[in-house]
Amino acid sequence: MWIYANPNPCRTEEPDCVVRAIAIATGRTWDRVHYDLCELSREKCTMPSVNWLWGLYLEQNGFERLALPEKCPGC
Repeated sequence: MWIYANPNPCRTEEPDCVVRAIAIATGRTWDRVHYDLCELSREKCTMPSVNWLWGLYLEQNGFERLALPEKCPGC
């Protein structure tokens, strides 16, 4: 089921899908996630939307990366 969600506090349609998705997945505010990703990106000298950086952020916050099985049910 698809449900529209826009945790961006200004409700604008910006290219902030990484921040939005993480805010929704973690239950944190858009502001908190944006701040955290920017802090981590400064520490690692990269941009907040780089795949490995937001992956690291998720891992640091208890998420685990899993591979899809070869035969994905329903695929």
